[in-house]
Amino acid sequence: MPTIGILGGTNWSETARYYRLAREIVRERGAGGRPSRIMLDWVDDHELEYLQATGEWDAAAALLVERVSYLREAGADGVVLCGSLIAEVSWRVMQALPIPVVALHENASRGDVDAALLQVSLRIRNTEAADPSLLTGRRS
Repeated sequence: MPTIGILGGTNWSETARYYRLAREIVRERGAGGRPSRIMLDWVDDHELEYLQATGEWDAAAALLVERVSYLREAGADGVVLCGSLIAEVSWRVMQALPIPVVALHENASRGDVDAALLQVSLRIRNTEAADPSLLTGRRS
């Protein structure tokens, strides 16, 4: 059973919404199958917003990479980044980590969360990604 880490949004209510949506989706998918486990963490929203607003992309990415690394050490096989991330930051995070990472934009819909969970699950299983456009910040 894969374990998916969710690195929460840049405020607590957004983090709670993403976690609730992910749990609902995993529960629905679990009928007759092997559901994923979900782990949750978040970052200091004020620090991340400041770093992004001042264009300190490397420092913002390093903050996120540190949090994703903790999720990985705790057993996450892949991670969904949720929230108000600038593409330059999410791109750096994806490139810095050896596990699948998918990024969502702020105010992502239930369908977006579902697609991100599917995308990271497929990448964990080393299969073809369902939709490469879900990789926010991905460059062609």
